[in-house]
Parts: sequence; C-alpha cells; structure tokens
Amino acid sequence: MKKFISFALAASMALSMVPATAFAASDLTASHSNIRVTANTEFYPKKVADADASLTTREVPYILLEATTDFKYDEQTFELALENAEWLERKDDGDILFVETEEYMSGEDGIKFTPEGGTSTDTTTPPVTSEELGKLQAAYVDAATALKKAAEAYVGVLDSTMTTAQAELNSAQAELKLAKAAESTAKEKYEKAEEASANITALVKAYEDAWAKAEDAQYSLGSDTNNAPTAPTLGNPDDTSLTSITTGAYAADGTTVLFWLKGDGSAIQGTAAFTTVDEVKAEIAKDSTSYKGGTAYENALKEWNNYDAEKTAYDKAVAYVASVDAEIAKAAQAIVDAGGKASTDSNASDVSGVTQKVADLLAEYEAAQAATKTAQKLVDTKQAAYDAAVASIAETKTAFDTALATRNTAGEKLVTIGGQGNGVDFILAQDFAQGFNTSSTDTTYTASISANGNTATAFDLGIKYIGLNGVVAGAYDVAVGDQTLKVKITKKSDSRIVVQTSGYRFKDGDVLSIPLFVRTTGGVASVSIDSLDSEFTSQGKTFAKTADGDTELSIEKVQNFYDGDEIKNLYLEELVAGTIEPGKIISLRVNGDFQLKAGKDGVSVTRITGDGNDKVEVLKKDSDGNYVAFNAGDEEDEIYLRVGGTVKSTKATQYRIQGLQIIEDGADFGDEASITVSGGGTSKQTIKIGNYEDFGVKLTAEDKDLPVIYAGTKANSKYDNQTLKVTIEETVANSFIDNRKMEITLPEGVEFVNDNGEAGKAPDSIDDVTEDFKVYNFAGSETDVKKAMTLNDNGTKITISGKDLPDASGTNKDRKRKIEFSVHVSAEADFTGDVVMTLGGPGVADKNVSATVATVKAPIEVRTAVNELKIDYRNTEIADITLVEPEAGLWAKDDVISLEGERMSFESDAKAEVVNGDMKLNKYDGDYVDVDGGVLSVKVDSRSSKTPAEIKISGLSLYMDRSLAAGNYKLKVFGNSKNEFFMNNYDKDGDDFANVFETQKVTVMDDFVKIVTAGRDKDDATFTTKIVVPVGGDVITAGTKEIKLSEMQGGACPPAYINNDGYTMLPVRAVVEALNEIATVRWDDATKTCTIGFGQRVFSMTVGSKVLNLNGVSTALNAAPENKDGRVFLPLRDLGYALGLSDSQISWDSTTQTAQLN
Repeated sequence: MKKFISFALAASMALSMVPATAFAASDLTASHSNIRVTANTEFYPKKVADADASLTTREVPYILLEATTDFKYDEQTFELALENAEWLERKDDGDILFVETEEYMSGEDGIKFTPEGGTSTDTTTPPVTSEELGKLQAAYVDAATALKKAAEAYVGVLDSTMTTAQAELNSAQAELKLAKAAESTAKEKYEKAEEASANITALVKAYEDAWAKAEDAQYSLGSDTNNAPTAPTLGNPDDTSLTSITTGAYAADGTTVLFWLKGDGSAIQGTAAFTTVDEVKAEIAKDSTSYKGGTAYENALKEWNNYDAEKTAYDKAVAYVASVDAEIAKAAQAIVDAGGKASTDSNASDVSGVTQKVADLLAEYEAAQAATKTAQKLVDTKQAAYDAAVASIAETKTAFDTALATRNTAGEKLVTIGGQGNGVDFILAQDFAQGFNTSSTDTTYTASISANGNTATAFDLGIKYIGLNGVVAGAYDVAVGDQTLKVKITKKSDSRIVVQTSGYRFKDGDVLSIPLFVRTTGGVASVSIDSLDSEFTSQGKTFAKTADGDTELSIEKVQNFYDGDEIKNLYLEELVAGTIEPGKIISLRVNGDFQLKAGKDGVSVTRITGDGNDKVEVLKKDSDGNYVAFNAGDEEDEIYLRVGGTVKSTKATQYRIQGLQIIEDGADFGDEASITVSGGGTSKQTIKIGNYEDFGVKLTAEDKDLPVIYAGTKANSKYDNQTLKVTIEETVANSFIDNRKMEITLPEGVEFVNDNGEAGKAPDSIDDVTEDFKVYNFAGSETDVKKAMTLNDNGTKITISGKDLPDASGTNKDRKRKIEFSVHVSAEADFTGDVVMTLGGPGVADKNVSATVATVKAPIEVRTAVNELKIDYRNTEIADITLVEPEAGLWAKDDVISLEGERMSFESDAKAEVVNGDMKLNKYDGDYVDVDGGVLSVKVDSRSSKTPAEIKISGLSLYMDRSLAAGNYKLKVFGNSKNEFFMNNYDKDGDDFANVFETQKVTVMDDFVKIVTAGRDKDDATFTTKIVVPVGGDVITAGTKEIKLSEMQGGACPPAYINNDGYTMLPVRAVVEALNEIATVRWDDATKTCTIGFGQRVFSMTVGSKVLNLNGVSTALNAAPENKDGRVFLPLRDLGYALGLSDSQISWDSTTQTAQLN
C-alpha cells in the first residue's frame, strides 16, 4: 500500500462555507465546529466504516486552509497538530495512518482543492491503460541501461582517493540524517515536557478528577465481574411435555420462545412472526385474554424484566469503567511525560521530579543540536574532500549524475502508476539485469560495478532501491490551470502530521481541504497548523466536543426569534449505539411562556446516519392522556417522539427534526426559550433556542485580521484604506422599521472617504465610499437599498432611512434582511488605535452596537533621546534623530517628512543618511537635509522595497530664544499635502469635507528638550532639575546626570552630613554647580564668605553667621554655614530657599537619609 501521497487537484465542486479574506496569509476553518462525541469516537473513511459492521459510519470533519493572499513560493511545509485527538492508523498496518494512504485519501473522502472563484474536485486516480504502463516500463529500461553505461565510465576513472572520499561522504551523510532525526525527537520530547510542566497543576488536577470518578458506585458495579447478572434459568424447548420447566420460567433456543402461562400447562410458543423474547412479550401483552397467564406468567415476566434492567445497568457500568480507566491512563501518562510519577493502579502521583526532567530533556536536546552541528561539519568536510577528488573528472561525474537522476525520475513515475507488481518488482528485476543488485529481490544494492580495475558498489554510487515508501505516490495529472498541485503527508507522531505541497503556488481564495480521520480522546478536540516553512498562518480550530451523556440534542443555529419563527433544525444523536429505545416515549418540552407549533407541512423526523429505525412518530397527548399525532397547526408545550420497531441500533444513529415553530404564550421580549429532551433512553439535556424579541438589528465585522491604515493618509488608488467587510442584519424579521433611522459613525478623527485621492469635496454618493456591497432578502435591488443610504458632506456619518428601504422578500422564509459592505476611511494625523464602527439611532432603539473594522498606526516612528539643555542661544547641540518606516515601501517618491521643535529652531549643517533598507533620499542643493524657517525636512527619492527604511539625522543643533523658561518642549512631525502617502490629508478647512483634516502637525515627543535652567541673564527661580543628595554618599544626581563628590574640580568634597543640631548640611558648591554649570561660586578666605551668582540671583553667606544676604536683603538662616575640609555646607531648607524653592519642593527622606530639591 502506498504510504506517501501526492495529489494533483483541479476545480470542480463549490465550497461555499469558506469565506474570502484579504488581510492574512491564510485562514483556517473547520467544516464542523460542534460535533458532539464521546471519548474514543473514531472518524473512519466511509469505505472502511461501510465495509466493517463493527464500525459506525460518521460524517468526517475537514480542516480547510484558505490562502488569503497570493503566496510567494510553490513549496509549503507545515504541521497539523491535534489536541485531545489522535490520527487513526490503518487496521492492517498500525504504522501507517489513513491520511498517509492513497486508497483512502483519494475519491469522495479524500483531499479536496478549490481554486479561488472555482469549484473543487475529489482526488480520483485517472485510469491507466496497459499502453501507458508499457511506455513507462520501456522508459525505465532505457534509463537503467544508460545509467549502467555511465556508471562504468565513472567507476573507470575513479581511484582509491575518490572511492574513499565517496564512501566517507556517504557515511557522514547517513550520520547527519540520524543526528537530525535524534534532534527532532529530542526537541519534541523537550517541548512536550516543557509544556506539560508549565501546566503541571492542571495535569495533577485532571489526574485527581479522573480518580474521583472511580469512587462512583457505577465504577464499583462495572469493575467486578461477579456483579454481572445471571439470566433466568432456561427450560428445554424440545420438551413438549414441559416437565423441565418450572412454574414461572421460560424456554428459548434462539428461534423459539416458550412462556409458561397457566397452571394447566398451556403455553405460547414462538413462531416465524415471534422469534424473540421481546416479540413474544409484546404478543402476550395484547388484550386477548387467551394470552393472559396468571401468577406463573407474571412471575416469569417479572424475572426477565429484572434481569434485563440489571444487565443494562451492568453493561453501562462496564462502559463507564472503561472510559474512566482510559481517562486515568491518559492523565497519568501526561504527568509521566512531564517528568513526574503517576500510578494507574491507585491514586498516587509525585511531581517533584518535573523540573529536573525538563532540565534533563533540555540538556539532551542541546546535546542533540550539538551532535547535528558536528555531523553537519563532518559532512561539509567530507563534501569538500569529495569535490576536490572528483574535480579532475567533473565531466564524467556530471554525465553519471544526469543518468542517475533520469533513472530515479523514470522509476518514481513507474512506481506511482504501476504500484508494487508492475512498478517496484519490475524495477528490481531490471536492476538485477543491469548488475545493480545481487538478485531480483535484493533491496540493498550492494552489487559491485567494475571498470579499469576499479570497483564500487551500486549503493555507494547512489544507485538505490526505489520502493513505495520512497516515492511520492498518486501524482494526479489533473491541472490547476497549467500547473499541478502535489500534496505529501507523513506521520510525525500520534497527534502530528507533516504536510508538504509543491508544484502550484496558492492564490488568494484557494482552499485546501484535508479530512480528519481521527480518534477523539475526550474534552474539546481541535486541530492547529504550525506554519514551519510555509506561508500558511499558524492558528487552531475546534471540530468536536465530548458530550456528558450517551445522546446529544443540538440545534443548527441559536438565534433571536420573532413570534412564529421556525426553529432551525434540531438534531438528536446517539453517541453510543443502541441508546435510544424503540417503542419508548421521548419527550421534547419547551420552557416558560412558549409553545411548540407544527408548521404548515407538519413536523418531520429523518434518519441521517446509523442503522436505527427510520420510522419515527411525532406525538402529543390528548385530553385523556393518550398519545396521538402532532399535526400541522397543533400547539403544545411538550411533544413526543417514538422510534418504531423493537430492535436497537448497532451503529450510532442521528435524527434531524424539522418543521417546528416557536410561539410566545405570555413571554416578555428578551425572554430566553430552551428545549429539554428526556426519556426513551436519551440523556436528559436542555439547549437554548434563542431570545424572543420584537425587533433587533446587529452589526458585525468579518472574522479576519484587522487591516492596518496609517494616520494622516488620504485614501487613493494605491492606499485604498479599505476596512473589513461589515454586516448589518435583522436579528428579528422586519426590524428595519419605517420612519426609524439608523446612523453609522466612526471614532472622532476618522472619516468615510472615496479612494480616488480627491480631497476638499463631499463624496457624490454611497458608491464612492463602499466596496463589496451586497444585500440579502430584500424585495428590491442593491441600487434600491443604496438609495436609502446617505453620507454627509464631511464624511462623518452614513444615515440609513428605514422608510426608504425595500421590504423583505416575500419568498424568503427567514424574512431577515441583511446588508454587507466595506468602506474606505481616512484617519486624522494624530489618531491611532482601533477603528470602531458604531450603528446607532432609533432604528436600533438607540442601543448602539459596534464592530472593529480596522486599526490605525502612525506612519513614522521617531527615535531620539531627551535633551536636557541650558539655554546657550545658538548652536546648542542635541542628540541624533532616527526616522523609522513601519513597513517597507510606505514612504513614496517625493514624500517630504518635516520636523519642528516647539518654540525653537533647527540650525543648519545637519546630516541625513539611510542606515537601514534600500530607500534613497533626494538632495536639497547638494545636501540630504533642508532647514527652512527652523523646520528640518528630508525628501524621499525612491521607496524601500524589502526592508523598512531608517533615516539617521546627525550633527543637529538648536537655536533657542532667550525668553524660554525652564520646562519641557515638544518635537512635532508633519508631511505635505502634495505627498503621495506620508501625512498628506491636512487642509485648513478639513472639518468641512471628507478625506482632509485640520490637524497637520503631530507631537511625537513631549519632552524632546528639557530646559533645566534659563539663560544667564534670566531670573528663573523655578528650575526643573531634580537634585538628590544622599547623606554620607559620594554621588549627587541632577536630573539624569551623576556628580561624584570625590572627583570635583578643585579637590574632593565631603558628602552631606547631619550636624550636631540635627540639620542636614548640603555642600553648597556641589549642589549649585550640579544644577547649573554657568552658576558662579566665589570663596573669600579672609572673610570666610561664600558668594553664589545664579541667573539674576546673587546670595552670600558667612561661615558661623546665621544671616543670608540675597540680592542685598538679609534673611535669617536656621543654622549657620559650616566649613568642612575647605567646603561650605548649608542646611537643606536654607539652601532651597536661597535657590527660590518653596517648602513643597524641598524634602527629606529619613528612611533613605536622602535630601531632595525640586
């Protein structure tokens, strides 16, 4: 059987369930998302299940991979990983999965491909004629003969150096292959253990919970075979005198059944019409008195019924035990995989070794990585030696390599079509004839090829066995256009497969569908894609959920409803075959103030899967309590189903219930309706139908990645700024009510616009701003619906007039109208964040509903440092500025990017260069930077193509006006209205029209410049720098600067200290110079006086005197200045007051012994 698969697929069958998308590499969906199953439910290929009576035929779920952009490469490799499920192995070969086998992956059950806008095809092998097979065999013979000739020529020129190099290279390559396999295994073990260890608490809880289920009485019943009930004693059916049958017993031999009925010895005997115990019991239960038995019969019947009930309970308990044991084993294994210990015989676990296990596995993985690198280095070395050895015979070697490749290709094509007998076996025989192998069954290819005294084995030369396991099987020649898509699937583990596609480059909208031949293991079963070396996007989807009981009631769609709406299809499904009891009553009851009504065509129940009886009655109770038909127009709060026949299903069966309507019977708007199933062998269950509403409208956006729109950019032909598609839909029929308006709005700073680049004018119509406009269930056309929609002049609101909308289509039974469209938008230059579209107004009862349709990002990132400056008026140097493009190709040719400082000007002489990406800058009079009126600009000459651009601007300096006060000053960025892309939607009258705004300049940094002191001629007492002085510490911090007292100019300064009177004494010169290097500090040794000039402040103090002179005014000090090691120290608060600070700006932290100014 062929293990690997390759499918060439074409378009033939529509797959409408897959939505289109345009903003992600791919979209992953599942054909089913709510299949209800039990643990160990198996989804076999239909042909397998149909052929095996022990298996249940189920609809197999598919995983659907949709390309949402045109891919760049033909070859894709990705993994499909299952959670709470395993890939099914073939029964005849447990090492091979069904998804690896061509027989099951082709045809109706197999892989399907749907090209964008086309239809899909089942993967079916085209028939092969004997003539075609003969041509492939003849081609192989020719290729093998040519290879023999080329091999002999090659061997003839080999010497010992070459053969040794070849053998050593082959050996090194084999070792590398083993090393890579070991590394892959080690990686999987480590990652699995690491993931498990991170969830060890949950794993232990799952283990404890599983063991808790073993405490259930049902487990005790099913785990002891002594609890199995014994069937009532059988009599001898051949004993016509019935002497061996005691009163109240029965006799049976599989074809006849005898019940002892009366004391006179009369009995009922089974016939062709009554061949089972149940049928005889039913016959006895008839009203005819001739079948009534008296106490003997009653006792026999009671004995049988007791046994039947005990047997049913015991069988259910046995199944429960099996399920719990499997859950315990799985939970225990998960702990063991994580490095812990867990018993399956008793509730005992130990996770103390988990951390060490992960560390050990990491070490093994790292060792395996190192081994792979070592093996790769050896291969590189041996390859170099081999290349050097064969350089002299390159022409002969090339001829041999070409012949070998031709032979391999011919062989693979033959095996693909001919299979084992006409392919593999034929090749073995031909290779034996050529002398490549030692016999027609030898697959080792160790036969020697000799020439000119040299010898080499076929295997060492690279001539190897071509078998089914080495060939991409099923190369179907059905074209996708002029190309052929091949799909190869291989098993990696029980829960992972590797999928490789080649030969075709996926287009936007193409869908690849892969069947999930799997076994569920409990919980929520999901499949996820790990993109590996592929353009498919990593993501996951649920396809099945484990139910609590043995049956499952489900509804096709939960939705809000209006009085008299039809309930979407109900499904009643056995999860375990034989659960539903034929002839027994199944109840369906609706809750609260609601009733069920049979539609005009009545209620139908259809068997969908399984082999349960296909005759199902729909009943109600009459006034006397008898079960009678539930006919069209009938209304009841409880109805009943009764499955026909007497034989239970042997394959799990699903029934579909159609034609039920839900009506209110005193319910209030907003009340929830639900329906409960019970009886007849079903597991009691309640599910939601929906909520009762008088009217309702919802707004939703398609489930895809949000498109990115850049702030300050007009919508035009290149940058269409298109949002996700939105849907406005009635949740209750006829909710688009006359005289009620609905209004669609966007956040402030975002407008609806046309995409033609025009600005400063109102859009002409709704067509200007929308795309993909579609309507559903309207009596009128798209044009009629658009007439009811108007857009205001400045693009801030779309109004939908309910009175102008067409009525609902009279032929559509749902009667719920729907409008779909996407819009073009533009965002103000300073807007960033999600674009949330809101639907409001009377049409939605003024209850706003919203959906996120796009996200807005800044078109530039500005990187620079905070510049802490003292005003120096001209040529104040500042840090470099780097402009970063968020994605390659955004900034267009001739786009201008400008920078402006708040209340200060950039000086000339700056330099600009592109330090990342291939974008080029335009020159202004020979320079790449232009400074005009203090504004700095750069201009794009050619856009980046692959890597986002980074522009570094260096050599920057500022001119700062003398009037600037201390504080923070901003950096702003802006564009030009003539720009193709960058920040081009400014207009002075922007609030009046769409596609333009009145915001031109955007602040990118609030503290671009931090002026810490004013100019030397300014009295700025409110300096902004924070001074931190620790008592006993050597370092003072001033803003972001650090000053070491031990390294001060003029000699080391002692640290701050606390004097004998408890005052915190600060070093005056160190503090003042840290604050402002242009301050002047003078010391008069004769008078012991220190004088400080700080802006227009001049203050002096004398050691030992408690008087401070500030600008000629004497002020009392808390304590006299002190001289310590030649430095003047002043109390904390006195120094702060002298510098112009208030009490709130002076602090002392006694815990950290730290003084702070400002």
